[in-house]
Amino acid sequence: MKPLISIIVPIYNVEAYLERCVVSIQNQTYPNIEIILVDDGSPDNCGKLCDEMAAKDERIKVIHKPNGGLSDARNAGIDLAKGDYLSFVDSDDYINPLMLEILHQNMVDAKADLSCCDIKNAYTTEAEYFDFDNKVKLYTNIEALEMLFTYYCQVFVMVCNKLYRKEAFTEFRFAKGKIHEDEFLTYKILHHSPKIVFSDARLYYYYQSPNSIMRSAFSEKRLQYAEAMEERLAYFETENLSKFYDLTLQKFGIWSLFFYYLNRASMSKETRQKMLTIIHKNCDSILQKKIAKKGSKLAFTMARKCPFLLGFFAHQSVFGLNIVSRFSQILFDNKGE
Repeated sequence: MKPLISIIVPIYNVEAYLERCVVSIQNQTYPNIEIILVDDGSPDNCGKLCDEMAAKDERIKVIHKPNGGLSDARNAGIDLAKGDYLSFVDSDDYINPLMLEILHQNMVDAKADLSCCDIKNAYTTEAEYFDFDNKVKLYTNIEALEMLFTYYCQVFVMVCNKLYRKEAFTEFRFAKGKIHEDEFLTYKILHHSPKIVFSDARLYYYYQSPNSIMRSAFSEKRLQYAEAMEERLAYFETENLSKFYDLTLQKFGIWSLFFYYLNRASMSKETRQKMLTIIHKNCDSILQKKIAKKGSKLAFTMARKCPFLLGFFAHQSVFGLNIVSRFSQILFDNKGE
């Protein structure tokens, strides 16, 4: 019999999508799985639906717990999991029937420590599946960390499109009470995985809900991304990964300007001051370490005096909306990020 894979699904207020998610896991072609549904104190009928599905499928285990957030729910699932391997699926997303089989086979064939696949954004409430190839590429841990600063950043930082050896979570857990939870953790697991296999098959379907955290109105919690970046800087400094420290610092500097520009009108006076402090600190660090190229050096020098204006340029650099974006990309040396 093939090794057991535990799939952990944190659940909160997703009654409309839950069945689609669970059915996609039940339909996996990989034969030996357990499905751990973590009802995180959901106020709707999710808890009842979990119990009903478990009564019909012995592979399903259900945890009912007080609400503690996505990270806490995932951690509870890890504690219960019996599998040799772990995978995570968010309850409003769904997966291709072949996902676990392909991720596991790729890991075995490559003798890898971590296996991941590409993702596809989903915009409908019905499950849609698409044709794909399974072109495989191998990465060292350092090469995988480099991908965090490229177009493929989301694919590599995301938790849910991967198959992990369970021992990967012996040392690490998700940061409780945080949003941007993937940003707090995945880079550590990448760093501790000497060989990583990646398939360009889009096997994980990432539902783009208009009510998702990233699309919602401004809240103080969104500043937790800054905490994640500060922790990442500390980690790379401790591990003597100076290249990634410098790249993270520049990325953090651009993000802080971009975030301030987009959300300044919605911030309290206290939060605006907090953001200005972050911007000034980032700019000073980038300039003092002399890691910025000529254009970026000018940008971060200007940003101390005109953060809102430079936030506009950062916005153009990220989204490339018009002709201003060409100048913005030069200014921030941000062509591949």
